[in-house]
Amino acid sequence: MTGAIKSIGATRSPAADRQPVWFEREQNKKEKEQNAKGEPSGLSDAGPFTSNPYELIVIGECCSFTKPVRTASYTRFRTYKALAKWLTDNRDSFLESRDWWDLGPKDASELDQGCSVVQQDLLRMLALNDEVEMKASSFSRFLDECELVWPDGVASIRILFSPEAKLAWVARAMAPFLPKSGGPITVKTLKRLYATVPVRGNPLNKTVHIRCEDVLEQYRGRMLRPQGNGPSTDSASTDASSS
Repeated sequence: MTGAIKSIGATRSPAADRQPVWFEREQNKKEKEQNAKGEPSGLSDAGPFTSNPYELIVIGECCSFTKPVRTASYTRFRTYKALAKWLTDNRDSFLESRDWWDLGPKDASELDQGCSVVQQDLLRMLALNDEVEMKASSFSRFLDECELVWPDGVASIRILFSPEAKLAWVARAMAPFLPKSGGPITVKTLKRLYATVPVRGNPLNKTVHIRCEDVLEQYRGRMLRPQGNGPSTDSASTDASSS
């Protein structure tokens, strides 16, 4: 069945559809407010992120990690390097767009490897154990202390496993298997695909847990667009039955 998938996510998301995932730094926002009032800017209080986190720097479609001056274990260093490379190779569209939709699977081979929005699957996909002995608990701790940093914003690396990321991943995994008739997508159709589309040999519904109703509400229009190389084209909106 996975052979039917040609290029999931090779298309760019139209700007009108994008749902930004990034957050402007609290310090930047406070400085702007103070500048607008003519007040001197200073350091803001810490936001919802780890103090002095390790940072994966994003420029365009590329992500990189440079070992900081402070001490970092070899295992931690290799983890962040591998994660930055994986994002650059497999989520370059997301790095540029910062859109949840672009966290979906990129091609058929990814479904054979696992589900990247499930932490244990991503750990396996990074193949860290080929170089270092990585425990799931260590990987989880490293994720807690890491941020994705754009020139104008920041987000916890844990957005990769958020409910929004899971919805986008499932929507894009199922999209190529939708009927080619162009008719409306129904909850019944999505539930059937949810129970049959294979991810690393297991049905999708055994891999990541979502509500098909939420997928339909959020991504009905985008799932109907052609999957392939080149820019996305808008298709006629169709109303879905809730049957």
